[in-house]
Amino acid sequence: MKKTIIVLASVLKPINDTRMYAKIGLSLAALPNAHIHVIGYPAPRPDAPATLFFHPLPAFKRLSWGRLKAQWNYAKKLLQVRPDLIIINTPEYQLVTIAYKIIFGAKMYYDVLENYQMNITQTNVWPRGIRTILGQSVRLLEWGTRLFTDQYLLAERHYQNELPFVQNKFTILENKYKPEQTFLENPPSCLNNPRNRFLLSGTLAEHYGLFDAITFAERAYALDPDTRLTIIGYCAQESVWQRLQAAVAQKPYIRLIGGDRPVPHDQIVAEIRHAGVGLLPYHRSPAVDYSFPTKLFEYMAHRLPVLMTPNPYWETIAQPYQSAIFSNISKDEISNIISNIKVFSFYKSTEEHDLAKLLWQNSEHHTLVALVKRTLGIF
Repeated sequence: MKKTIIVLASVLKPINDTRMYAKIGLSLAALPNAHIHVIGYPAPRPDAPATLFFHPLPAFKRLSWGRLKAQWNYAKKLLQVRPDLIIINTPEYQLVTIAYKIIFGAKMYYDVLENYQMNITQTNVWPRGIRTILGQSVRLLEWGTRLFTDQYLLAERHYQNELPFVQNKFTILENKYKPEQTFLENPPSCLNNPRNRFLLSGTLAEHYGLFDAITFAERAYALDPDTRLTIIGYCAQESVWQRLQAAVAQKPYIRLIGGDRPVPHDQIVAEIRHAGVGLLPYHRSPAVDYSFPTKLFEYMAHRLPVLMTPNPYWETIAQPYQSAIFSNISKDEISNIISNIKVFSFYKSTEEHDLAKLLWQNSEHHTLVALVKRTLGIF
């Protein structure tokens, strides 16, 4: 049987990234005689099947020449492993991938994790002076490469309306939670955990409400000295990382895990299981209003009560589970928020089959495997 080589490639996502490795990578590793190669930012290598290989790129800062050099290193990896299918999740790799596709005949998927143009222009991640030009350049690149893209994998349902360049070549693969086998055998619940144990996890950024969460913890601590906040995740912006360290200094009720480095996902899951309330204090903007946070799938799967910014789109998904209280934690009266958290009946009518809809294994896994089989002619 012919060996099938699949490359999963990213610029800033670490090689142990949850979606790239644990969801897409491990799902495709189940294909017959498939070898999966993961190219990405350096990070600890997880235990993986023998047919799954990791290729960490040299580390670099977000704004540096090392980011350009990453494309050269990526091209060399393609020539080394000679893949049949390449799945990229960054527009930066599109031109290199298309050149390889033209020469060697590989298939190309574009895993759309974000509306990149919107994120560049509507957040403060990039310097103000280049946001518009950079955002327009990315969108022009995405339009210009659409004829060479065999399939778009959309992490958000709304992208099919928001990104017209995907046309009719898209498959929706939401970032649902992919737990360990022990979770499937005995699903845990956070409902009995103390509701003064707050958690902020995942990407640590100002527009995701990082500093609003810290201010909220300060206000809650003034009312209840047993209040605790755990912040766990990775902060990619150096300026935000410096502010974060200063903001939590001399606050023993706030615990910071990671920050300057990616945190293994199983460590984040462990914190979810010990939390009482998950915080999603996102700032409302066109860049996030129709993006359903991955952590929300994880929180709801663990029956973790959630305190989140009012957002009509999120409410349509969260309310059927009775998973969340919606509040602007930087403006609303703190005593009312705390009282609501204590008395609200979270997940009161949620059954096991409802929670099963939040899991990657029950839908996205099968959709992805069937798609790749059709693309590569595997039967």
